[in-house]
Amino acid sequence: QLQVDIPDSDAAPFMRIVTIDNDTGVETVHPLLATSYMPWSKNERGYTVMLVAYSPRYELAAGSWKMTALTSLPLEGEAAVAARVADVACTTTTRFSGVYTPNKYHRLFRDVLSSADGTYDLALRLAVADPSLYLRLDVFDAKSLELVCSARGRKVVALHSIMVPSGLGTEGLIVEATLDNEFMEMPGALVSRYPYYFNEATEPAEGSEMPGWTVTIVSSVDVALTHDVAQEAAFAKVSGAWEEEKPGRADRASGIRALYLAEAGKAKGEGEGEE
Repeated sequence: QLQVDIPDSDAAPFMRIVTIDNDTGVETVHPLLATSYMPWSKNERGYTVMLVAYSPRYELAAGSWKMTALTSLPLEGEAAVAARVADVACTTTTRFSGVYTPNKYHRLFRDVLSSADGTYDLALRLAVADPSLYLRLDVFDAKSLELVCSARGRKVVALHSIMVPSGLGTEGLIVEATLDNEFMEMPGALVSRYPYYFNEATEPAEGSEMPGWTVTIVSSVDVALTHDVAQEAAFAKVSGAWEEEKPGRADRASGIRALYLAEAGKAKGEGEGEE
């Protein structure tokens, strides 16, 4: 059993204990400052214990805390060394921000996270200002495209400890954030038939309805977040193959689309005039 004592009575209600199975990546959030009695079976990568502050509106003052562990084996001195109890050094904080552009995938961003170091510890937090928006945060192995971990929630989602695959190499991880339409009805202004494309804006324009987002990365090493161009390159390759097979196809498609948009705009204008 784990128990945390926080002298600051104003900060204590915002604190949560998070335990993570490092083999499976399963996170358990304990809403009270104490866990139940939990059997921790021996595994390959051990367990991570975190004390996390959930305070989206208020800044918390710095303060002290004390964690007590009630265990069947001693965790001090040589026993702690044998049990490999050690701090996880995550001292590098990096923030990135952007603005949602309506697209048919409801995608906020899809970027590649990489580091010059092959092994590192990592945590992610995605937040938007609008409390009515539901979010989904997925992390994939950039080489195999297998899902590493995922989180869903309203306004703020967090992955407290990402299990970086061994032998990750230079490809890194793909981090994808989307508006979760399975948990909310998408506002009309945020819906589009068009595919996702990269938007360089970092803040919403004045008066814009488009939500801005911020992703915070806490890691043990320096990391970089760059736009993932793989899907766009694949689409361009397919378009190029079509054009090669039937020269002029792209120009004809653009002309038909322009005609359609002109007719749609005309019909909309006539409808508004009748009203």
